[in-house]
Amino acid sequence: MDNYSKNSKAPSNENEKLMAIKKLENSASKILQLKGERELRRPILIEFCGTPKSGKTTTITALNLFLKRNNFNTIVLTERAGVCPVPTKTHPFFNLWTMTSALAEMSAKLNCSDST
Repeated sequence: MDNYSKNSKAPSNENEKLMAIKKLENSASKILQLKGERELRRPILIEFCGTPKSGKTTTITALNLFLKRNNFNTIVLTERAGVCPVPTKTHPFFNLWTMTSALAEMSAKLNCSDST
């Protein structure tokens, strides 16, 4: 990923943007095809982290929309840091609580999607 960011530049005109989107759609199609060929379907987990107002929610929304348009089943989990009952973010229990509550939600949502 680091190599990608160093060697890539943002598309500057509409034609370049459309070509970049098409390239991403082709990649998504190949990934979906490979995923479908596997006997055991496994979820792919993508986690975003960053400073406040860095664009995490915007990126998650855009990626979720892109993946759904390309026939991926997606689940977006609730952000947990803002609702954690541990008041100090530097306390080890803060990370423990956010991790376990995210795992509980992930387990519940995956079990619901398996039964439908």
